[in-house]
Amino acid sequence: RPNSNAETETELSPPCLVGPINAMYRCRALWVTLALALRPAAGSRDSCDGDVSQMLQKRDQWTESAEEQPSQMVLSQVSAWEGKKRKMQKFKAHLTAPRIFAAIPSNPIYAKRRMRWRKEWRCGEQLNAAGIPYKFIVGWPVDKDTNLTEYRQGDWATDSEAQNAELLRKENLKYKDLHFVNLPDTYLSLQAKTFALLDYGYSLGAQYVMKMDDDTCIKSHKLLEYLDKHEAEKRQGGPTALYAGYSKFAGTENEAMLGRDQKGHTYFSGPFYVLSKDLIRHIVQDDEMNTVLWARYGTFDEDAETGRWVAFAEDHHKIRVNKMKLKHILIWKNGKKLDEANNPMEF
Repeated sequence: RPNSNAETETELSPPCLVGPINAMYRCRALWVTLALALRPAAGSRDSCDGDVSQMLQKRDQWTESAEEQPSQMVLSQVSAWEGKKRKMQKFKAHLTAPRIFAAIPSNPIYAKRRMRWRKEWRCGEQLNAAGIPYKFIVGWPVDKDTNLTEYRQGDWATDSEAQNAELLRKENLKYKDLHFVNLPDTYLSLQAKTFALLDYGYSLGAQYVMKMDDDTCIKSHKLLEYLDKHEAEKRQGGPTALYAGYSKFAGTENEAMLGRDQKGHTYFSGPFYVLSKDLIRHIVQDDEMNTVLWARYGTFDEDAETGRWVAFAEDHHKIRVNKMKLKHILIWKNGKKLDEANNPMEF
């Protein structure tokens, strides 16, 4: 019908352009009605009026249906959209996920050590050349004499804590290889930091996550050879999960390795260890409660604690774990380059 005045124009504005999601049903009915009303008559005027009358009845039915259950309709639409979004995110993660991610715990004040790792030893370069992305895992700076248990509402960080935080910010802006975890970076936080780095690597979709000290450098090609060996054994019916490292202990060699429960479990100590994705999923998701509440059974030794987490996953999920000792793989250990003189076991 003609646009006789402003009121008519407003009346004809489709609500789907400005209204909420559940207005789309009213919008659909309105446009169908207008289209039929404006089309050339195919027969007599009576038949046209009859068609319009039928469409008006359907419009009223659609409107009543939308008014009766608008929330269900909206929730159904949103649920379907979220499902498609999750599938797309999973697909993209599969395309971009690294085979192995290197997580390197580092104290906030160890800037010089990180610089040697980058520039002098060139560990990052050879990791990247092998297709292994890495990040230094860093918490927020805490002075040794800072009391983390007292009530300090409204208190500020110390001057040195604020200064170290600013230095970390600038370092990451320059090198872009730090990943920050929201916890105080202290020795007592090592279990939480290990959990955080495993969880972060898992979120990236990595098939394996390697925890490596910031004074250690490995032969990347040797690590990839070991992973190929594990996967070949898995295809032949071997253990599906992998827990590998350099220094392997039974966990019963001395009393300090025993937890509060006085039990020892196999673990890898020393410079680094590797866990497969399926094992990490159990540790950070399926067994999260057991992992976080380690005080019931464990110690402050994060290496031995990781072995306990693996043992718990083995027992409760009945999985087989390949506990592989990796040899001839280190270049730098404890900040020293390895050769036959200082580490004949590697040669």
